[in-house]
Amino acid sequence: MSVIFSIDTGTSALLVEVDTDPRITPVDVPTGSRIIFNGVTFKKLDDGPTTNVLDNFYFGGQYIYDDSKEDEQESSSIEPNLDNAFSLTTPLLPAGTYRTGMGFEWKRNSVTTDFIANILVDDVLHGGGFVKEPKDATNYDQFTRFKPIVLSNATHKFDLNFGGESAGSTSFVQNVVFELFRVS
Repeated sequence: MSVIFSIDTGTSALLVEVDTDPRITPVDVPTGSRIIFNGVTFKKLDDGPTTNVLDNFYFGGQYIYDDSKEDEQESSSIEPNLDNAFSLTTPLLPAGTYRTGMGFEWKRNSVTTDFIANILVDDVLHGGGFVKEPKDATNYDQFTRFKPIVLSNATHKFDLNFGGESAGSTSFVQNVVFELFRVS
């Protein structure tokens, strides 16, 4: 069996890359070590040469929740520009698949033109834009979106930009909530 050792700088855990499946072939590393086989990371659950490992243990790791804008007064955007209602830069995240979630309340003072919102990740549109013509110019409507995203080993910036399709009308956003967690 070929073995390569290193240290995970984020957790200080021992990283061991092996060429055999640790669920079948015992690996003798300390409890808590990370064992990498064919791109899948396992966590060693005990000491000694055993196959007692946990795979896909990252679900819910690197959890980020930001409701700092939840109780804030509304943001407004006078078209034709899109304005920023929310921005967050993460700490350094390990590469992996993450689940993003964002919710907010929105309204527009015109029922004949569209409200527009874009969720951006590192300045790139994520999950398509949200475009909707309101039926009511006085009450807020709700928007929620959950999407998976593959992130590299880096810091990442998440933004919510909003506005409308035409000049002379105003769009409003309030109670923005954002969450991010690793799923694999």
